[in-house]
Amino acid sequence: METVSLKLSKVHLLLLTVDELKAFGYSHLIPYSLRLKEKEEKSTPKPLCLELTRINYVLPPTLVAILGEYWELLDFNTEPLEVPTSLSDKRLLEYMLFDLPVFLSQERSPVLLRDICERFSEHVEEGVVYLLNIMRRISRMYNTTVVVADSSLVDSPDISLKILVGKVDTGKEVKKIAQIMPTGEIFYL
Repeated sequence: METVSLKLSKVHLLLLTVDELKAFGYSHLIPYSLRLKEKEEKSTPKPLCLELTRINYVLPPTLVAILGEYWELLDFNTEPLEVPTSLSDKRLLEYMLFDLPVFLSQERSPVLLRDICERFSEHVEEGVVYLLNIMRRISRMYNTTVVVADSSLVDSPDISLKILVGKVDTGKEVKKIAQIMPTGEIFYL
């Protein structure tokens, strides 16, 4: 990573890892960042959840992946802050690390990112894994739901809840379903 010339706020120091601070040229702020993180763990904001109105299911304040034919399920009780579809590669990562935390500090909101696998032109798998890690940290820091919606996605330990959307042949007809993983709950769409 190259050095970014940016004045870091308290929010950035809470979100960025030690390795990221080093990579962006902010090694001198590491001790201050670690002290902030220690204090901040004691003051978690009230959970901010998001409801999928189509199936009347409340998503917890964590990183959630909606996979498969997801577009039929993206009907929320509250409009999440959607990551602009025009962002990709390095600019997407910079937005997630530097811009999004500023927006969320001003007005906490659930977050939605569509088509994560199509956002990288090189090093797709590494980019997706790193981006999911950033999104998990954002979810924890703001105690809010962060949704990744994609037709296919690499598996990641950062994802706490998966919803698989697809079709199932019942023998009489083909029905569209949403299955919550790991609970196995099934909703017909």
